[in-house]
Amino acid sequence: MENEHRFHKGARISLNVVGVLLIFPLFFLAPIGIWILWRVSRASIRLTSKGVSASSITTVAFDYADVARLGVCSIPIIARGIGGALARYKVGGDEAVNVCVVLKDGTKKKFIASMYEDYQRAMEAISLAVGKPYEPLTVGLWGVKWPETLAA
Repeated sequence: MENEHRFHKGARISLNVVGVLLIFPLFFLAPIGIWILWRVSRASIRLTSKGVSASSITTVAFDYADVARLGVCSIPIIARGIGGALARYKVGGDEAVNVCVVLKDGTKKKFIASMYEDYQRAMEAISLAVGKPYEPLTVGLWGVKWPETLAA
């Protein structure tokens, strides 16, 4: 089972705008802008029978067997102006939908799923492969806040 979901049009365009803007003002920022353009052209969620690899500006990867907890967190975009418009275009709406995991070793990982095409189907496939439903998460002062687990 191999499945791949690329960035949706809005995420590609908004990050391409950022990449191009970094090329113009200062010559020493051109390599960063070119790197961003290159990463955006290759960005995707890759679902395999073993795990997930979500590439964007950075890459987040984990194996299904290593997932202890699975969560989803919707973070509202509150910015205004051009930056807010680009942020909303990047995440495909007024909220960024994040897939968050806690691995069995305690490591926490997350990626913005709503930047990818047909992300709902990818999220369903991840939940099925992990064998757990998504826990609803909230945003705390220092990032995503996981609810306390009850001891068995």
